[in-house]
Amino acid sequence: RRSVILPSWKGWLLLGSLTALLGTVVLKGAYPYLAPDSRHLHADVVILEGWVSDQIVAQAKREFDEGRCDIICTAGVDLDKGEILLPWKDWANVAAETLKKSGVPAEKILVASAGSQQRHRTYQGFIAAKKKLATLKKPRPLKINVVSEGPHGRRSSIVARKIFGDEAIIGMVLIEPNSYDPKRWWTSSSGTKSIVMELIASTYEIFADSGR
Repeated sequence: RRSVILPSWKGWLLLGSLTALLGTVVLKGAYPYLAPDSRHLHADVVILEGWVSDQIVAQAKREFDEGRCDIICTAGVDLDKGEILLPWKDWANVAAETLKKSGVPAEKILVASAGSQQRHRTYQGFIAAKKKLATLKKPRPLKINVVSEGPHGRRSSIVARKIFGDEAIIGMVLIEPNSYDPKRWWTSSSGTKSIVMELIASTYEIFADSGR
């Protein structure tokens, strides 16, 4: 027979307390970690990820209207739905047209289409944006604010910094999603799916994917 050593009731209590504390830290800290808002007060360029909601596109317009950027660059891959219903084939153009309809002058919008991509769509979007911004006659490093949805911010900032390197200083303007409460994300299926997926994806981006 083998003897099994088990914790005393005090040990179980301590273990349970530590587990509860760790769980609370993860639940409360996950969203702030994934949404590191670190915006420039004034940016040369705003990069708008084209797949985001109209609410977030409207924030990019506010950045322009209130004088916090000179140019908006929309970036995105080909549409994955609705292509036969729309005259535009990619998210970059959908976002750009939304901005134009909202009153942003066409000459202040750059469209960075990344084409058809099955994987690494964030990466390909920023590659397309970098190529498009290479045409700007502005001193380097550029000050860039990326406008995106809250929990996607950590991954976007990691990828953008890998892509632009010393050519740009990256800031983030992150808008809270309206489909769940970020302070209680674990109480909804959409919040749980979003946060868990972004935790996995951002960790993968740091340690394994090297931006590719």
